[in-house]
Amino acid sequence: MENASKALIIAGAVLLAILLIAIGMLIFQGATGQVDQSLQAMSAQEVQAFNRPWEGYMTRPQTRSQILALINAINVHNANNDMTIELRAATLVTGGGDANYAAAAPLTTAHRYTVLAGHGDIGQINAIYISAGDLGATPGGAGSD
Repeated sequence: MENASKALIIAGAVLLAILLIAIGMLIFQGATGQVDQSLQAMSAQEVQAFNRPWEGYMTRPQTRSQILALINAINVHNANNDMTIELRAATLVTGGGDANYAAAAPLTTAHRYTVLAGHGDIGQINAIYISAGDLGATPGGAGSD
């Protein structure tokens, strides 16, 4: 009889241990979900901070000196960061879409230039498109030059 009661006590202790482990795992998974959500929110904030310096150029047509400042800023950014921004001519501003067109680009004071962005998988700007005139909504798309 004494062995049977000890066996019941041991079985109860094992079941209690399993229950405590299950509750601990449930709490851990809930906390992990909260941390994941926080990381995603921070990632969105980081993307927003990454995009902020470039978005100012997309609000209105830019002058030649503003475009040259943008090109310089992109070159400095690309030299100092792993996440680079590709620079492209959206239309035949330069006679081609070469990423290194900035030095020979025939930017004139007579034109205003439209700046648009291409976005990566998580929403970060990964390409800047420059065109003489208004492009409308898409790089290389419809609109008047």
